[in-house]
Amino acid sequence: MISIKKALSIIKSDARKSSSTETIKLECALGRITADNIYAKTNNPPFNMSAMDGYAVSNKSKNNMYELVDEVFAGQPSKKKLLKNQAIRVFTGSKLPHETKTVLLQENIKKINQKFIFNKSKKFTIGQYIRVKGLDFRLNKKIISKQKEINSRDLALLFSANVKRIKVYKKPTVVLIASGDELIISDKNRNKGSVYASSLFMLDALIGISGATCVSKEIIKDKKYLIMSALKKASLSDIIITTGGVSVGKKDLIRSSLKDLGF
Repeated sequence: MISIKKALSIIKSDARKSSSTETIKLECALGRITADNIYAKTNNPPFNMSAMDGYAVSNKSKNNMYELVDEVFAGQPSKKKLLKNQAIRVFTGSKLPHETKTVLLQENIKKINQKFIFNKSKKFTIGQYIRVKGLDFRLNKKIISKQKEINSRDLALLFSANVKRIKVYKKPTVVLIASGDELIISDKNRNKGSVYASSLFMLDALIGISGATCVSKEIIKDKKYLIMSALKKASLSDIIITTGGVSVGKKDLIRSSLKDLGF
């Protein structure tokens, strides 16, 4: 017997690193490993936008009064040019007019009438409450590095960067082989000495959440020619996982079959 730590060390040292890649849709990328650095295909934000509900202005008026000339919501940019001593009502996410120097917070504004507003705070700080174009990331900036496992936060980042498809390493393929005359999956071949091959389904599930694909799982009877045939066929996959048959009993044939095949 060897320790789990030693067993894992042997597996890691003997494992071949796959270089096969594929390009997939971003919707299918959760848990996949990137094969290239990924760069933004847009700026984020894509334009100067308001970080708060308030009023966009281009200057500090002498009497803190502004003429209200428009009202815009997120997704509905104003077509008006913002002139001196004018204000445009904006909301969080609104695209700001090019001339905007600051956003006056709505809590600090008193509406005089339908046409004029008064800035009660009398403060004017350039750039306040403006999310500048490219603040989060800019076009062509690297946002995800190569060999990164994609998580849910990465998906949101990539969608916001207008990335539609990414290059990833192909999932390793795994074949599961359980040996034993006593093993069954259904009641069809059940007898008094039968047991259900539960480990096959447990391992299949674990393979799925580990970023690999189980391409085959089967039960092999305790006959060496059947075991060797199954192992030869399974050798086309990246990984073979066997259960049973590795002790020193008369029908423990997995170990000797692997040796005979040069594994």
